Amino acid sequence: MGEYNLLIRDRDKNNYYAFEIKHSNQVNENQYKTLSNNLITEFMSWKFGSDIMYAILYQGESFFEENGVVYFNVSVFLIAVNKYKNIELLIDNLMQNCNNSK
Repeated sequence: MGEYNLLIRDRDKNNYYAFEIKHSNQVNENQYKTLSNNLITEFMSWKFGSDIMYAILYQGESFFEENGVVYFNVSVFLIAVNKYKNIELLIDNLMQNCNNSK
């Protein structure tokens, strides 16, 4: 079936953010396969609420594609976690500093 590498859940709002973590600075379409697996997303939505965002954490530059795939630099992401300590603020900040398409 598959699994997410990281899931951040907001119990009060009954929603979650899902992440795949890659130990590479390369981008390829297979990296998003687990995040887009309907069996996993249906189960996670049943268990954890609404899905807000799916993203890939990797060692390259942060960017997002027109099809909605988001890549965050893992170091930038972790620094933002420490700084904001709030997933909504963290994601808002990271998205503002993302490039559109690589």
